[in-house]
Amino acid sequence: MKKILSVSAAALTLLASAALISCGAEGDDYSGATDTVLQLASPSVSAKAYPGVNYITWEPIAGAESFELYRTTDGESSSTKIAAVSGTKTEYADIAASDHVLSDGKSYKYTVIAVSSSDPSRAVYVKSSQASVSVTAIVPTAGTNVADFTDSYSKDYFKKLDSTNLSKNATVSTTDGYVYAEYPATAGFKYGVTILDANEYEARGNAAISDATTANYKADYKAEFKNASAITSAGNYVAVAKIDSVSSLYTSTYVKLGSVEVKNIGESSATKDTSATWIAENKARISWTPAKLKATGENTETTNYKVYRSSDADNTWVSVEGSVVSGEETDASANVSAVYYIDDSLSDNTIAYTYHVVHTDGTYYGTYTASDNEASLAKFAYAQTGVPSVTANPYNNDATGVADTIKIVVTKNGTYYNQTLAVSYVKLADDADGSAVMTYAADSFTSIALANNNGEEDSYTVYITDAAAGTYLIKVTASETGKTDNTVYTLVEVDSADVSVNGVDANFGKFTISGNEVKAVTIVDTEINDTTDALSNYTYGLYKVVITETDKYNDIVKVETTAVNDNITLAKVTNASGDKLYEDYGLATGNYAAAVSVDYSTGSLITNSFYVKKALKSDATVYAKKTVTGTYN
Repeated sequence: MKKILSVSAAALTLLASAALISCGAEGDDYSGATDTVLQLASPSVSAKAYPGVNYITWEPIAGAESFELYRTTDGESSSTKIAAVSGTKTEYADIAASDHVLSDGKSYKYTVIAVSSSDPSRAVYVKSSQASVSVTAIVPTAGTNVADFTDSYSKDYFKKLDSTNLSKNATVSTTDGYVYAEYPATAGFKYGVTILDANEYEARGNAAISDATTANYKADYKAEFKNASAITSAGNYVAVAKIDSVSSLYTSTYVKLGSVEVKNIGESSATKDTSATWIAENKARISWTPAKLKATGENTETTNYKVYRSSDADNTWVSVEGSVVSGEETDASANVSAVYYIDDSLSDNTIAYTYHVVHTDGTYYGTYTASDNEASLAKFAYAQTGVPSVTANPYNNDATGVADTIKIVVTKNGTYYNQTLAVSYVKLADDADGSAVMTYAADSFTSIALANNNGEEDSYTVYITDAAAGTYLIKVTASETGKTDNTVYTLVEVDSADVSVNGVDANFGKFTISGNEVKAVTIVDTEINDTTDALSNYTYGLYKVVITETDKYNDIVKVETTAVNDNITLAKVTNASGDKLYEDYGLATGNYAAAVSVDYSTGSLITNSFYVKKALKSDATVYAKKTVTGTYN
């Protein structure tokens, strides 16, 4: 960027002459180009002082990339750069504040410099242009109420809002179901208008008025305010303006702009039972029991309703297009025989909506309460595909030398043959027993490819090879076009080859779940041999693993392991005939029952599993684990 703030006449002559001379050597970036000096037009600058602010404006300048503003206080020789704004801006407010002092009655000179970039395709240099303007500041004492500003500009303005002149200058009315307020506005102030029930205003006063205000720098004009929400019921409504200075040094004032009466339509019974439901992927049905009119004793006309929609994304009320229909005029399949309804087409079904049903003929209004006239509509939930099944077990075959392998069998839901399946796994931390809460993101899982996963196969068998000892979380997700996914998880334990603990039978543990509690756990160790081993050499612990999706859309999975009982004592048992069967060492069903509540508060529960850990008493680092099989009631 090239800025030349001042150029002498002689220099301009030389530069103009230079414009006739080629400066590009053969092969350089500007070969054949000619030096040129471009002179930007000088900005036409104006300034106006309002209480607590000097407002500077200028005309747009062709070719200006930006503007720089400088302020010089009367009596001082140096200037201060106060702003740099884009070339599309043509205004700046120099506002008095506690950390920026403007003095009442003092003159300030503002210089605006138009700045442009050089043209990179030619040897072009730009001479910036500038212009200045002076203004005398109006700065009332800090803490002054805006209604008490003493300059004639403000005095004239607030005269328009006093009790004598207010009715001539401000109006409050109803149009198309909304309350409107018009009022005189002027530059240097900020405005916020609240429209509310007259009884609430009488009870709460200015405490009921919104704090939100918007700055204005326009010259005197008629401002218009439309309430964000439509009229809902009969009553008296007032419009109150909160008026601030654009400077934070001063206090607010409030002006009651006027009131409007909304008359009652005359109901013998009010609207009630408003509800909203999805009837298609992008269409909602809003239904309600209509009000009855005193004059006729009959339901009010369908044309006497206006329905509005607001959303989580935008609280503004939007009128629902279409006609209200009486269920009595439709066939039974509409399932709305006792109500009125309207259907609303929605382009975005990923957000929640609130519907507002207003009883009005355009002039008169009925009763409105949130409980009777409003209905919430949650974001659309697609139907979920069926639950796939998965089994996973350690797979070792001494004959073929296969070891440290997990065999996984996944099967589609029998009624959802259009499903495709995805299988992945993650090895959990080794120190999970009864202590750790682990979180796994999508990139923590390793995917396993399924051959011919094209919708034609129903079941797949895959393997995790070279699986190190530990606990593995297997994740299976079923997908189907037009439906949400369904994911299941299972755990599998792989024992290290050098762990000197006797093998554990597949029936090591069984449990039964009823509702959300584990009602009974049976642990059976079939590998104790009284001749060569003893039950007293081991400890047994039962652990619960709760798997939740803490963030469904980002595949964040939380795995929490807690100890149900980490010191279970097994005892010999006999079968019904009285013969001792070492393979039945363990506990009878229910003898060591453990009721465990499943905590749903940390996320949407996916599954919970249990495993038993068998360890040497003499060395707890020598252990084996087995996931417990179970039946869910």
